[in-house]
This record gives sequence, structure tokens and C-alpha cells, in this order.
Amino acid sequence: MAVVSEGGAPDALFVLLDGGAHVTKRAAADREHLLADLGPGDYFGEIGVLEGIPRTATVTTTAARRLYRLGADDLLDALTTLPPGSWCSTSPERALRRRGLAAGTFRALAPGADDAAAAAGEHSRPRRSP
Repeated sequence: MAVVSEGGAPDALFVLLDGGAHVTKRAAADREHLLADLGPGDYFGEIGVLEGIPRTATVTTTAARRLYRLGADDLLDALTTLPPGSWCSTSPERALRRRGLAAGTFRALAPGADDAAAAAGEHSRPRRSP
């Protein structure tokens, strides 16, 4: 099942808790090029969020998996408000909660969950006006 698709909106970062995933990119003649295999602890989706560009690759799960989903706005807030190194000393979810971010900031996606519905923006804070 594709969690993110190349060219899609950069709405979140995902952390793979267990299972596996393939990262692929479209190539010439409608072929796919395998960029990476991911496993527990690996993350994806950060490039589009940080650069403000569409998804650069497709990530498809290959085995039973659980994912954390962190909405784009929450990721950007965390990167600008958390002290350097705080991600290393505790779980990301605990670090965010200590900084007062909503309990729903991270969304755990269980095997068989409807990832497309989850990616539609649940548990993301509304975008702020400039």
C-alpha cells in the first residue's frame, strides 16, 4: 500500500515503527527505480515538508507495519521550538508533548489502517496565516 505518492502534497513526516517499505521514483518509459528499502526507525516525507515541494518519491509498505504520522505544521513548529538535541534524549512524541503540542500531534497508523484518510489532515493543526 502506498503511504505517499511521488508528486503528492507534502503534508506530513512518517516514522516506520515496524515492518518495511520501498522508496521508488518514476523513471523513463513508465518504469520505477528503487531508491531505498526502509525498516523500523527509518523516516520519510521530510524533504517535501522542509523544502515546500511535492513528494519526490513513492513509499510503499512491504510488510505489516505501524507508522507515526507527524503533520507538516507540527514538524515545522517542533524544529523551530525544540532545543537542539532534544530528539536524541527522548522519544519524539514525548519531546513534543513536553513543549505543549497537542496529544494528537503524532498519529499511530496500525496495519490495515486507511492511510489515505489519515493523510487527509487528521491531527494536524490548521496552517497559520503569514
